[in-house]
Amino acid sequence: MTASPLQTLFIWHFHQPYYGLPEADEFSLPWVRLHAVKAYYDMARLLEGHPEVRATFNFSGSLLRQILEYTEDGKRDRWWRLSKTEPADLTLAQRRAMVRHFFSISEERGIRPLPRYRELHYKRNQDGISACAQHFNDQQLLDLQTLFNLAWCGFSARQDYSIVEALRAKGRDFNADDRDALLDVHVEILHKVLPLYRKLADRGQIEISLTPMYHPIVPLVIDTDTAKRCSPDRPRPPRYRAPDDARWHIEEALTITEDVFGRRPDGMWPSEGSVSPEAVHLFDEAGLSWIATDEDVLRHSRGPRYDRDADLWRPWRLSANGPQIFFRDHGLSDRLGFVYSNNRADEAADDLLSSLTGIHRSIGNAGGVAAIILDGENPWEHYPDDGRPFLTALYERLAASDEVQTALPSQVTTKAGKLDYLHSGSWIMA
Repeated sequence: MTASPLQTLFIWHFHQPYYGLPEADEFSLPWVRLHAVKAYYDMARLLEGHPEVRATFNFSGSLLRQILEYTEDGKRDRWWRLSKTEPADLTLAQRRAMVRHFFSISEERGIRPLPRYRELHYKRNQDGISACAQHFNDQQLLDLQTLFNLAWCGFSARQDYSIVEALRAKGRDFNADDRDALLDVHVEILHKVLPLYRKLADRGQIEISLTPMYHPIVPLVIDTDTAKRCSPDRPRPPRYRAPDDARWHIEEALTITEDVFGRRPDGMWPSEGSVSPEAVHLFDEAGLSWIATDEDVLRHSRGPRYDRDADLWRPWRLSANGPQIFFRDHGLSDRLGFVYSNNRADEAADDLLSSLTGIHRSIGNAGGVAAIILDGENPWEHYPDDGRPFLTALYERLAASDEVQTALPSQVTTKAGKLDYLHSGSWIMA
């Protein structure tokens, strides 16, 4: 292996907000459950099979809390209740909600591969929601209940649970036992997700990081007038300052993460990658050794001195002993999020590895660190087979590379630079 390969950080962000009110008996939306049976389970199971590859998984505190409420408190979501209700017992409003919402998945990757689902979707689009809500018969509604939850099962669910493949093969004319067995699989996977990530962390393959508890924009919770620094011409609400609230969100997320995984995290992806000097002070106060944001924040921070090759491929600090700040490669991150799903898996993986190798050579083979940070839950429903061919090809190439080495942020050895100034902004155009 080259003496100083490019240390590459893959930080997969799981960012769900809290769907509902804590005292309510159900969640208003199903995205924690549905992403669990697809992306959260898939990402861990796939990486488990590539022990040479390291990655960081970032959880919002509110996501962890909701998984625990599903698994420990038996809480369910409104769409789960709709899925479990016998068609003959559905009110017209419930039927309308199902016809409206139970096609909420990629049409190309989720609906079209299931002929009966495609047929119902076509009828919904042709006849309209109101007409289908009134005229779908009990079998059509039962098929819709089953197919929606079936389409959200990722490749690991199909691999690990024979009932999932059996229902895909059956295709239509499902009965209540089929539907209920599938929903039982959803619950089983929810119970497996967090222990699986803890296992990967315990063996040193992954690092767990977090986002503040309920996904606040920390600089704005500290002081909304911070917005003047990055967008002075935009209107702002009456000034709001609650630094103790911001501090609570950081500490609460650290506490729940330590409770779940048995270790206090070292790092954080602040909500939307939003940073300010005051926010960094709170992260430092909480004992975090690293945070991450976007390269455009670094570009604004360095101003006319900014040299991408010299500045981006290293961590920075705002103070001598403060947390290291990693600035993600915006373009590479967006390729995974929005571009590679349209390419062949091997070509996309080759392109990404070639880009990383090019970075390594552009900085004179002198080590360095590249950060790729993006949603680990949303892109895959737009990839063939939920991203398995692409991620498999990528992990195989990374494991075999002499010039690129996957790393964990808390283990990065590249010397940090010293920032004189940190721009206040996020990944959204800084």
